[in-house]
Amino acid sequence: MKARAYQRSLALAEAGSDHERAAAACQGLGNVVLAQAEWRGAEAWFERGLQYAGNHPELAAGLWLGLGETALRSGQAGIAEQHLARALDCSEAASDDAGIIRTLLARGRMQAKQTRFTEALSSYRTALNRLPSTHADPLLELSIHLRLAELYLDLGRTLDAEDEARCAEDIATAHHLPATLARVYMIMGKLRGKQRDENGFVFFEQAIELCRTGDPARRLEADVYAEYAHFRMTMGDRTEAQAYLERARELLEPFGDEVARARIDDELRELVAAGAAGVGEG
Repeated sequence: MKARAYQRSLALAEAGSDHERAAAACQGLGNVVLAQAEWRGAEAWFERGLQYAGNHPELAAGLWLGLGETALRSGQAGIAEQHLARALDCSEAASDDAGIIRTLLARGRMQAKQTRFTEALSSYRTALNRLPSTHADPLLELSIHLRLAELYLDLGRTLDAEDEARCAEDIATAHHLPATLARVYMIMGKLRGKQRDENGFVFFEQAIELCRTGDPARRLEADVYAEYAHFRMTMGDRTEAQAYLERARELLEPFGDEVARARIDDELRELVAAGAAGVGEG
């Protein structure tokens, strides 16, 4: 439905030579395709939008950010860094705090993937400082707290991670955001796994239930099952871990996210091999 609306908007904008609306429609189409993990399609829409953005830095910023996100998710970190730098320059030129925050979050995620943790922490804290003191966008605020929680987990700072996750939980609950709350509980489950607390399964079950509330969040549910599998591996339950990885793989089928599917396939092979070795030793 969204894609059809954006396509109609783009056709009308092009017919009327309305370049601003055409750029915005291309960005919307790019975001829809990006959510479906169709990297080449998303890249094509964002690049097309840039042809219309002209001298509008705020429009250009969103399109460069889309290109950066696409490159990052498809494993092209170097290209992502270049695109995100352009996005940040455009957002700053437009004095667009929300655009700056979104770009800083993407840059921090890229830095975290490259284990540049100190830089990632700086990016996230700068984003947090950019939030207005009142009437902050709850989704932006949540995104920052979730990224900080994930980073603190990677750094082994479990108390800080729990503080950030609890803060995100309060915001998501107050604003009735079930999909974001599911992300919070996935992080809480991961945290309990690091603490080797068997009761962490409760958070994963809550996250799965939230993914099925309202509009199905199948892509997010796949991520939850993948993390649930890691939790079960930590608890020493290879059978359930394998079942959850297979469920994650199944949920990913409608999407074109080859990177995520390949990662799960690798984990399944390692798990099956470990199980076979264990049987052989027995």
